Amino acid sequence: MKLEKEDFNFLKDIVKDVFTEFETERQNKDFERKTFTTQETAEQIGRSYNHVSNLVKRGILQTTADGKFISGYEINRYLRINNEKTAPSETEAV
Repeated sequence: MKLEKEDFNFLKDIVKDVFTEFETERQNKDFERKTFTTQETAEQIGRSYNHVSNLVKRGILQTTADGKFISGYEINRYLRINNEKTAPSETEAV
């Protein structure tokens, strides 16, 4: 069976999409394992320090037990709930 050029390009695009999705998921998991200060969180979500502090005080964003850090998982959870773009991947991070 001869593979036509169109079929080859179609399969190539599918493989590329799968690898891109896999890499995005891997970067997202790496991001979610990290912790960020309030200032870093503000930069990640494009909000002010005061805005993020208020989210923490209101219990909308959870911090680590010591209250000093916010996990990447928590940042993405907040962004998903608020229908905003998920935080940047490591290559896009500030």
